[in-house]
Amino acid sequence: HRMTYRTDQSYKSYPRRLIVKTKLGKPGQSRFFIRVGKSFIPKAVNRNLLKRRLRAILKKYSKPGADCLVIYNSKMMLSYKELEKEILK
Repeated sequence: HRMTYRTDQSYKSYPRRLIVKTKLGKPGQSRFFIRVGKSFIPKAVNRNLLKRRLRAILKKYSKPGADCLVIYNSKMMLSYKELEKEILK
């Protein structure tokens, strides 16, 4: 299951836990910007864990050369499977 791309695409899950914007950039390596706010997840260890999980999911499902922006807007710690479901919706 791959994420589909147009020139600019946005995925929003309800209740807005993730905002994902994707865009096909230059051919080659994909670029990811992942933001997990300190106000949502206060501990750096947990923020970094979420970023690693999100990065792994994006690498698994994105096309080469994709630019992805992910903003995490939830106070809940989601597992890898839950994050994967949110992104693939």
